[in-house]
Amino acid sequence: MEAEIESEFPQLDIAIAGVNQAGLDYGNETFTEGVDLPWLQDVDADGDGRSDVWTSWDVLPRDVVILDTQNRPVATYNLTTHDIADAENYATLKQLFVDIASAGQETGTINGHVYFDVNNDGQFNPVEAPIGGVTVELTGTTVSGDPVELTVQTQTDGSFSFQGLAPGVYTVRQQQPAMVLDGIDSIGEAATTEGVQVSANDEFTVELEVGEDVYGLGFGERGRTGSAITLADFLASTPKDGVEILTDAASVEWYCLRGEWQEFYYAEFAVEEPPAPASEEVIPPVSMAFRNDHGHRLELEWPSSTSHLVPLATSHEGSLWRVHGELVDITQLERDAASGEGESTEEDVWRARPVEWPAAVDAWWFLAETQRRREDPRRSVVSRRDGGDAANVSRKDAKTRRGNEAGTKDV
Repeated sequence: MEAEIESEFPQLDIAIAGVNQAGLDYGNETFTEGVDLPWLQDVDADGDGRSDVWTSWDVLPRDVVILDTQNRPVATYNLTTHDIADAENYATLKQLFVDIASAGQETGTINGHVYFDVNNDGQFNPVEAPIGGVTVELTGTTVSGDPVELTVQTQTDGSFSFQGLAPGVYTVRQQQPAMVLDGIDSIGEAATTEGVQVSANDEFTVELEVGEDVYGLGFGERGRTGSAITLADFLASTPKDGVEILTDAASVEWYCLRGEWQEFYYAEFAVEEPPAPASEEVIPPVSMAFRNDHGHRLELEWPSSTSHLVPLATSHEGSLWRVHGELVDITQLERDAASGEGESTEEDVWRARPVEWPAAVDAWWFLAETQRRREDPRRSVVSRRDGGDAANVSRKDAKTRRGNEAGTKDV
């Protein structure tokens, strides 16, 4: 059995040895004759008339005691009640060895990126944009035979990571982003290359060793498809800061932060129910939340009616937009309200605790405030909400306040 395990699972380093009870050492030669098995003799060091190891393990004759990596007993299998001449009993004991050895091993990780490889060289360069929200799947089997299926989405920096992996053979597969030209899948220059290979388009195969961390799996994309490129891409007046986002009626399929928005290390999107019958002209509202290096939460909400949207393409796969605008620093608003500083408005409270969207398209509204508060860091948020109640800031009031407060916008 030990030879089989060593051949099939060499990375587990399983060793089998016999331990003879104290006082029965006269039979050692008989026990070990013709048997290729290390044999250890237990002793009675404390003179209490009992076999020390046998007593501490609380075992019976012909018990197989399986130890973990800290030499602690974790399972016992008796060969008298489970004769391993029976194939089923033999397989059960063998699997016990493998399962316990696998559970006690250090786990590994598999890591990579999805990005726009603009020069198509198969390397993720600092000037190239990462793609977030892309689905990456991992399937495979551990060395102990357990199936593994995991799914993650790439982060704002395009990275993905599968954690806590037992040694085994895995396939990492990317779901090709819609409205994007497929590029080169490659193993980065700084990556672990042993046991990693590109097995198919948008697919890697990884033979993961014990505690191994594999980096550098790169899914490169050439850029947006021709139908998703517009004149706005070439105009100097087009804002550089913002996000390109592909959304359908239920979710965000992928996004790409641009300009200074690439500094956000976290992004969260939520697609709301459209307040009108869905059509190509009406898209569902999407709320966005980001976190910067200071841990501040910045939010942005957009419907289709706001001028902060640039439509790029629409198809059966979804709608691709470029979104830009001024973000609301929710963290700062909540801190100001808690400390009593600044002018606390009902809009602040509403914005920090969002409610459901209004029921009509013409009631959509967009709340904005400059992220860089140049003159008055405590100024209140100005918003517009058509058809609202007395607690809302009216359009006339917003215009008046805009004239008095530099940098604040009525959208």
